[in-house]
Amino acid sequence: MRLGGAVLALSLLGAAACSDEDDDTGTETEGTSAGGTTGTSAAGGGAETGGGSVDGTLAYGTVMPLTGALAPFGPGMETAVQLAVDDINAAGGVLGNDVTIVKTDDGTNPDVAGASIDGLINTDNVDAIFGPAASGVTLATLDKVVGAGRTQCSGSATSVLLSTVEDDGLYFRTAPSDYLQSKVLSGVVAGDGNANVAIVYRNDEYGEEFSKTLASDLEASLGAAPETFAYDPESTDFANDVTAVKDAAPDSVILIAFPEDGALVLAEMVKQGVGPADLPIYVTDGLQDNTLGETVDPNNPGVVASIKGTAPAAPENEEFSARMTEAGAEKVTFAAQFYDCAILMGLAAVAAESDDPALIAQNMVDVSTGGTECATFEECLGLLEEGEDIDYTGLTGIDFDDNGEPKKGVYDVWEFGGDGTYTALSTETVESD
Repeated sequence: MRLGGAVLALSLLGAAACSDEDDDTGTETEGTSAGGTTGTSAAGGGAETGGGSVDGTLAYGTVMPLTGALAPFGPGMETAVQLAVDDINAAGGVLGNDVTIVKTDDGTNPDVAGASIDGLINTDNVDAIFGPAASGVTLATLDKVVGAGRTQCSGSATSVLLSTVEDDGLYFRTAPSDYLQSKVLSGVVAGDGNANVAIVYRNDEYGEEFSKTLASDLEASLGAAPETFAYDPESTDFANDVTAVKDAAPDSVILIAFPEDGALVLAEMVKQGVGPADLPIYVTDGLQDNTLGETVDPNNPGVVASIKGTAPAAPENEEFSARMTEAGAEKVTFAAQFYDCAILMGLAAVAAESDDPALIAQNMVDVSTGGTECATFEECLGLLEEGEDIDYTGLTGIDFDDNGEPKKGVYDVWEFGGDGTYTALSTETVESD
């Protein structure tokens, strides 16, 4: 159980940035950064209300990886939140006003994200923050958000550590914990007949905790603990790391990585004869990227062929995919999860009849479970206005537990083909304990 309420998740997405211009459905301004610390008391759960931003207008701020290791994915996350704001405002907004949005960079770096969060809180006076994307960056900056009494939601930070972090009930996530993904991935690896597995992971909060959970699940299913190998994600030379893995002579490898460092590790694995052409390679959602192959080998994108992976899934929605494309962004992993984050915040504010972050947080679970099912902001708004309890299902079928995390995880099992692009093989569902 998380100590104070809700939480968030990690991973990725991609493609073209949104413009930083005002439109007729939501006010958008260029993000600002400000130094200094945040000041107002925490709110949410049973805490006192008032995050210092209550003015009758629901204001959103995004903190997405527009630079850094996850830069290929940030624009898609940002676009998903913008589309949600567009839909909220097209239905009449919240509290009689359009929802506003300010977009900033998390840099895949705690310092960059921290400065952006300071600016969103101290200068832009936002009520709700979406992101950062990476679990490690989220863990390093969450105290700023909680300390200022703002509410926060992520569609991508998946670390198991976020399930027990102190958050005063202000932190939510629509992507399921790596605790659940581990059960699916370990099942795929064991089901393929592998017995001597090596886990190679980036040495940060995300990679370390995911590797521990995977090792435990694999030991339970295989009867033997896999060897684990940590690498420095800031390095550019992984020859010694890969040599150590090769010397262990595994029959398969699981790689927990981000695109930038993961591509370099895979390139070295291919070079040393332990790549996907030599033994089964499995990856997590961080490498579910159709450009990975050409990054590993620009002359042969198919170098990643046969690599299997898992990633949080959402039911295919052609309309949403088309809207993402029209906005200049591919619908990638976690786009749907971030969209649902933003819609849920709007519905919780309607239910609370306030843009007070503490009151919004108190209503987030209520609007996602237990009432009349509804799939869009407009549909759910109509039910709320009629005095009904609602259960927003959205793009992902989200159903929060009491901690503000998904009660279940739905995952695609996918595989890279000879052209370097991935195809879903199956969809697996796992329930939380």
